[in-house]
Amino acid sequence: METAINLEIITEMADELGEAMETTKEFIDYQSVKEQYDSDETLQKLIGEFNLKKMSVMSEMQKEDAKDETKLAEYQQQMRDAYAEILKNEVYTDYNEKKTALENMVNRVYTIINAHITGDEGGCSGSCSTCGGCH
Repeated sequence: METAINLEIITEMADELGEAMETTKEFIDYQSVKEQYDSDETLQKLIGEFNLKKMSVMSEMQKEDAKDETKLAEYQQQMRDAYAEILKNEVYTDYNEKKTALENMVNRVYTIINAHITGDEGGCSGSCSTCGGCH
């Protein structure tokens, strides 16, 4: 008969896993680019402008009966233009790439843990390229 591990040991193991994940390339790369993302004045200005355009769109949409469709279309185009400028920013694209890589790593670990808890192996197709983690 197996002996159950108590919650304190599981918590310690989770803490060790978290610390180990902080040493991965994905985490280190993300932390580095996040600092650039947060401190890039040009990018932050572009994001601020986008958010203002988004607020204008939302405000106009909430007017219901008094909504000016022409003005709404103009605001929506301005919002799309602002977003296009953000997408041209190298720091932004690098940030998104590194963030996605980190999220994929975390999701893979979560999938493995979840598979052990639920017994659901996530519908293994046999292809490692689409796998969230081995069972």
